[in-house]
Amino acid sequence: MEYLQDVFVSNLNATINNGGFITIPEKTPWHVDNEKFNQNKFYCITKGSCKMNIDGKKYDAAAGDWFFIPANADNGYTVNNSAVFEKYWMHFDIYPTDINLFSLLNLPYCVKFEKNDEALSLFDTFAKTAGNSITDVLKTKSCVLSLIARYIELAKKSRVTIKSRTDDRLDNVLRYINYNIARPVSNDELSSLCHLHPNHFIRFFKERTGQTPAHYIKCRKMDIAKRLLENSDLNISEVMEKVG
Repeated sequence: MEYLQDVFVSNLNATINNGGFITIPEKTPWHVDNEKFNQNKFYCITKGSCKMNIDGKKYDAAAGDWFFIPANADNGYTVNNSAVFEKYWMHFDIYPTDINLFSLLNLPYCVKFEKNDEALSLFDTFAKTAGNSITDVLKTKSCVLSLIARYIELAKKSRVTIKSRTDDRLDNVLRYINYNIARPVSNDELSSLCHLHPNHFIRFFKERTGQTPAHYIKCRKMDIAKRLLENSDLNISEVMEKVG
C-alpha cells in the first residue's frame, strides 16, 4: 500500500512509557486482573510459564513466547508459581494514531522466538538504558522501532502487500491531506480526487479508515503537532501555523 510507505511508515514514531525486566521468584503468587490498557504492550517470556488472556483468547504461555497486546485490548495473566518466571515488558504508543498497525497488518497476538533471537538483545539494551540523555532517548526509540520490525518479521508479515482496487483512490486522498495539512481541506475538494459525490465520498472514506474525513484530519494535525512539540524547537504558535 503506497500510503503505508509514503506517509505512515515515513512518519512512524513510537514512544516508550515504561518497561524493563522482571523476575518473579518460585512460589510467589502473581496475577494481573483483566483490564483495558490505553497503550500497546510487549511481553517477552524468557523463563517459566503463565496463563494469558487477550480479548477472550487464552494462551498457555511459556519461555519463547512473545506477545504484542494492542492498545485497548482486554488483557490479564496469572503466573505459574511452581517455578521462577521472567519476562521483558514494555508499554509504548505508536504514532500516527489514525492507523492501527496491529490491525492493518493483521498481526497475531503471539510469536515464537529462539534463545539467540536479536529481540532479546534489543530488550536487554532497552532494560539497561535508564537515563534521560539524548543518547539514551535515541537508544530506546531505536529499540522499540527495531522490536516492532522484528515482531512483524517473526509473524511473517514483513512482505505482506496491503492492496485492493480501491486503495489507489484512498492513497491519493490520504497523501493529499498530508501534503496540505497546513490549510483547510473540504470534502468537496477531497471527493473530486475520487470522482465521487461528497456524500458518497464520506461513506467511502469511513468504510476504509473507520473515521470521517474531518476526524481523520483532526487526528493527523494533532499527531503532527505533538511530534513537532516533542522533537523541534518550534513554539506553540509556530506549530499551530504548521498544522493550520
